[in-house]
Amino acid sequence: RESFSGRGAKIKVTMKPLERILQIDDEEDILVISKLALTRYGGYTVTSCHDSAQALEVALQSAPDLILLDLMMPGHDGRALARLFAQHAATSHIPLVFVTATVAPELRQALEAAGAAGVILKPFAPRDLVAQVQAIWHKLSAA
Repeated sequence: RESFSGRGAKIKVTMKPLERILQIDDEEDILVISKLALTRYGGYTVTSCHDSAQALEVALQSAPDLILLDLMMPGHDGRALARLFAQHAATSHIPLVFVTATVAPELRQALEAAGAAGVILKPFAPRDLVAQVQAIWHKLSAA
């Protein structure tokens, strides 16, 4: 069974407020819409990355509190990037939320069982995205 959170344990987030989000997606329109929603409605600082090959470098530079990660991308897909983040000391503690158009319940369960903090389905309404991110952060903070 693959694990995205180091040794298969769920990541516990302290009660620190969510401030910085890194979003990684190969679709430019998703990056633009979600960044606008997260900054305008959530008040977050959002860094965007559309190149999966540069995702680790961007994560190291932006030091996010949370990563929104597209599951299906050319090059390194979301699962491969999640394993890469889990192997790097500076990113292994950052909760990952997968963003995907795949609605299969077994996929969602498998991702969460492997350590994903949550799964958000595309397409999403901008305000719904913010509410889902906040709910996931709250759940992590309460764990």
